[in-house]
Amino acid sequence: MTKPETVVIDRGRNVKRLWLLVLGVLLVGGTSAWLLFSRQRRRDPPKQPEQVRLGIGGNVIEAAISPDGKSVAYVNDEAGKQSIWLRQITTGTDLQIVSPANTKYKGLSFFPNGDYLSYLKTEGDSRDLYQVSTFGGASRRLATNVDTPVSFSPDGTQFTLVRYSADGHITTLIIADANGSNERPLTTLKEPQFFSRGGFYSSGPAWSPDGTVIAVPAFSVTDKTYREIMLVDVADGKMNAINSGRWNIIEKLVWLADGSMIRQFHAVIASFERTAAPMVFT
Repeated sequence: MTKPETVVIDRGRNVKRLWLLVLGVLLVGGTSAWLLFSRQRRRDPPKQPEQVRLGIGGNVIEAAISPDGKSVAYVNDEAGKQSIWLRQITTGTDLQIVSPANTKYKGLSFFPNGDYLSYLKTEGDSRDLYQVSTFGGASRRLATNVDTPVSFSPDGTQFTLVRYSADGHITTLIIADANGSNERPLTTLKEPQFFSRGGFYSSGPAWSPDGTVIAVPAFSVTDKTYREIMLVDVADGKMNAINSGRWNIIEKLVWLADGSMIRQFHAVIASFERTAAPMVFT
């Protein structure tokens, strides 16, 4: 009589095959869901910023929004005299913080804590840097012969600016303490290259959110005049140009708040008309 054939069942192998099957199904399902989500995101148009007209009257020359987004400082020109005002966005009230004078104000920059505003005041052939409380009061001079608005370090203890020297035909990127003391040069550009200075829209340096890099617009005065962005290391002053493009004009540099601009920097090129009314984008 023939013995029945013995069948050996390898349970471990069957369990392994089952897990591989389940894993394969999960991978296929996850990949499909990701592709579907990605396609949906590409179809959805980006959210458009909402524009809120502030209704500020007069001839507004320049404006800057506070770090908390609750107020706007602006320069108003009436009958040849300029003054600086602060508009509370939520209440719509205005406070004059610098009285009218036969001078020119520009380069408005809020201190990171929002308690003070810095501005440039033209005196003769030079511009000096001042600070004033956002509640008004006397202004205090922080620096002389300043050619750009300032940009503050993330902790608010320092600011950076550009100064031009006609004798040496050089521009210097300078760092100073927030009270205007302890000025020291970080790096320089000499003719035919200069850091950008002046300009109607107050171009100047921009300190990165992580405090390690300062971006500065620069220009060449060779036969092929162009503008570019220089990234300056705060620790050692080493400088590198962004070579992704050369522009005819660069007026305002802005870092993204998350600091991702360390890898990719975006230049915001101002294109507002001189008579444009200030608006807030949210």
